[in-house]
Amino acid sequence: MKKHIRLNLFGIVLIGLLVGLVYVVRITAEKMLVDLKSYLPELNQIQQELIASNLTAEVNTAVIDSASRLSYYALGLYMIVLPLGIYLLFLIFEGLAWKELRNVSWKRIALLNLVNAFAFLIFVLAFLDFLSYFSFGVGWVNGWILLLVSVLVSIVLYFNFVAFCRSYNLRNVFVHGLNKLRRTWHWFVLFLICSFLLVLLVGLIYVFIVLSVSLIILIILSLVFVVLTNLLRMKLFKVLK
Repeated sequence: MKKHIRLNLFGIVLIGLLVGLVYVVRITAEKMLVDLKSYLPELNQIQQELIASNLTAEVNTAVIDSASRLSYYALGLYMIVLPLGIYLLFLIFEGLAWKELRNVSWKRIALLNLVNAFAFLIFVLAFLDFLSYFSFGVGWVNGWILLLVSVLVSIVLYFNFVAFCRSYNLRNVFVHGLNKLRRTWHWFVLFLICSFLLVLLVGLIYVFIVLSVSLIILIILSLVFVVLTNLLRMKLFKVLK
């Protein structure tokens, strides 16, 4: 019971930090974009001078450099800081969760979480493309392709989960996972569904913060799915260890 309480605590803190990270990045990037807008009149003036002089006029490079720097910083926040921050938070708290269940080395945790992150990214990109295809007819991921990607990603995540539970080499992880598949596949599917819904709820919490909408229902649902996800994690661990 104490392990379950600690796992839930890790999950709740992780969700809070994820929402906080995304919110801080958004606020910081918005401030940079506001500052960038202040340079627009000068940039427009430079553009008109260059057009009028057939690109021979001397320009204020300080303005261009400042505007470019703000653009790069704002882009870097979303393209580098945010993904890296999310990965590090997941790495730390997933590592703490697995340390609670068994003494997994941080090197193994980092490697396996990198595989999880890559597989999850593939699924998210396919899912977003499917939504675009379904809603607007733009994209190449239809329902069958999304199903195929989901199955392949689930297979990778399943054997990666087995690798967390057992300190075997790749071949033995594969054999052990197949031997336990009949007893674990339904629990693992539920675990994936709960994990996906939990990530979706975190995204909705961020959206609701931006829209200044009440978060009570989303927070309650997130807590419920944190508990369910950890219950399923512990169930799978007991079967696979």
